Amino acid sequence: MTVPVKATVAIGVKMSCENWWHKPCPRPSQPEPQALPEPPEPAPTPVTPSHYRQHPSGIQAITITEGFSFNLGNVVKYVWRSDHKNGIEDLEKALWYLAREIDRRKAQLKEEGK
Repeated sequence: MTVPVKATVAIGVKMSCENWWHKPCPRPSQPEPQALPEPPEPAPTPVTPSHYRQHPSGIQAITITEGFSFNLGNVVKYVWRSDHKNGIEDLEKALWYLAREIDRRKAQLKEEGK
């Protein structure tokens, strides 16, 4: 004997199934997925602040500095942003990193006996 069974699924849609243990109950129809709207332009973040994106060339400092050592990359970075952030302070930081790189290379030459 077949007994109709009424069930309420998790989303609250009532369905009626006979012999639900032998064949699946029909599922409620799902709405067609819609395309998402285009995301807005990303706002400046701590990773890409405006003072790294204001160079007249349109190139970001990191695009250039990734090919340098840490010290030389910082020299380029601080010179790059000096007109848009901290001016003389950034140029002094660039000099500090440049002096550090010169000292590192001199020590390396001394170790190699050159």
